[in-house]
Amino acid sequence: MRNRKLRIHLARHLVLLAVFVPGAASANIPRLATFGTQPVFMSALGALPSAVATNAVNGSLWLDDDYNVFYNPAYVNGYRDYAILQKGFEGGAFKRVGELMVAGVYFNRGGAGRGFLSQTGVYSSGAQRQYAPGLIAPGVREIGGPGGVNAYTGGTPGAAGETHLPLDLFLGSDYSAKWGVHLATAQSPILKQGNEKNARYWHADLGAQFLGFEPFVGMTFASRVAYSNPGLGPSQGVQNLDEYDAGMRFRYEGWSPYLVFHRFVVSGTPMAAARQIKTRMHVFGLGLGRDFELTPGLRLYQHLGFFMNSVQDGDTALSTRVFPEIYRDYTQYTIPLNLGLENQCNEWVTLRAGLSYQVINAADYDSSKPDARTARANLRRIPEIRAGGSARWNEYAVDVVAGNGFATSNGPAFDENGGFEAGFFATASLTYRFPQY
Repeated sequence: MRNRKLRIHLARHLVLLAVFVPGAASANIPRLATFGTQPVFMSALGALPSAVATNAVNGSLWLDDDYNVFYNPAYVNGYRDYAILQKGFEGGAFKRVGELMVAGVYFNRGGAGRGFLSQTGVYSSGAQRQYAPGLIAPGVREIGGPGGVNAYTGGTPGAAGETHLPLDLFLGSDYSAKWGVHLATAQSPILKQGNEKNARYWHADLGAQFLGFEPFVGMTFASRVAYSNPGLGPSQGVQNLDEYDAGMRFRYEGWSPYLVFHRFVVSGTPMAAARQIKTRMHVFGLGLGRDFELTPGLRLYQHLGFFMNSVQDGDTALSTRVFPEIYRDYTQYTIPLNLGLENQCNEWVTLRAGLSYQVINAADYDSSKPDARTARANLRRIPEIRAGGSARWNEYAVDVVAGNGFATSNGPAFDENGGFEAGFFATASLTYRFPQY
C-alpha cells in the first residue's frame, strides 16, 4: 500500500514536470510560421505615408516554441544546446554554461536590406519589415512619405536610413525560479546620401517562469534615425522609436491563457518644417491556446484570441496630407483563430499543417473627422493555409514550410522583395544539436 502511494506521488510530479518543462525543439521560423502567431497591425490601413507596422510580441503567445525567447528570455532555460541557421542568413546558438546558467547569441534577425515601405504599404527587406508571418525585423528605419520624402525626418527620396545586422544576446538561469534577460542592438554607419545621418536601435526584455506563470516585459530605448548636417535645430531631422510591452502567460495541462499590452510610438520633426509628426499604436490582446495529443505522436494545437489596436496618427500641418483624414484615428478589432496538426511519424520525420483565420476583423473610425464616410469597415479576412515538416538525422534537423501569407491583418500581400509572390510564402532552417555527455 505504501509503495502504491509512493508511485502515485511520483507520477503526479512527473505530470507536473511534463507540463512546466518545455520539450526539446529549436527556434526555427518554419514551425512558428506553420501554426501562426498573432496579428500584425499597420497604421492607417496602409493608406497614410506614416504607415508603420507592429505586433504584440515577436513569437507566439499561445504556442510553445523556442522562438518565444525573443519576448520572454526565461525560455532559454528549457530551449538550449543547439545552433540554428535560417533562410535569410540569420541564426544563433544557445548553450548551457555550468549547471544553472544558459547563454545565447543570435545574429541578423530578419535579414538586411534596403528597408523602406512603398506607398502601397508593401515592405521591402530591412529593419521593421515583416519577414515571416507574425514576425517583424528589429531595428529602426525611416518612414517614406508623399513622393518618397521621409515623413518623419523630411529626408530626401531614396535616402532612407536604417539599422543593419541586429545582434541579440541572452542570459538565463534556473536557480530557484527560471529567469532570463535579452538585449538586442543594431547600428548603421553614417550614410552620405544628400545629408549625413546615422541610425541606432536598443531593446531589452526580462522574463520569468514560476508555478506555471510566465510574466514578461520589454522596452525599446535610445533608438532613432538622425541627420547631422549643419544648420539643423536640436530636434530637427530626427525620427524616434519608443515602445514597450508587458504581459503574462499561464500554462496548465495543455492550456495557455495570456494577456498582453504593447505600446508603439514613432515620432519626428522634419528638417524643413516646424511641426511634429507622430504615430502611436496601443495593442491589447488576450486569448487562449490549447495543445493536446489526439493519438500517440499526433498533436492538435488550437487558439482563439481577441486583439484591439488603438491608433492615433498626428501631424500639426494637416494641409500637407494627401489622404482623407478619416484614416488618421481609428480602432481595429481582430479575433484570430489558429488550428494546427503536428505528427511525429517516426524518429526521423515530423509533418505539420496549420490554418490561420480572422473570424472578425473590423475598424471603427473617428466619425467626427470632416472627411468621415463611414463609422465602421470590415477588413481583409483571407484564410492562410501552410504546410511543412521536419527531417532529422543524428544531431541535424531541417525544417521547411510553404503556404500563403499577408503583410498585416489589414494590409496587402508581400511583394517578391519581401519573400512573397502573390501572397505565397516559403522558408527553411537547419538545426544542429550539441551532443550531450
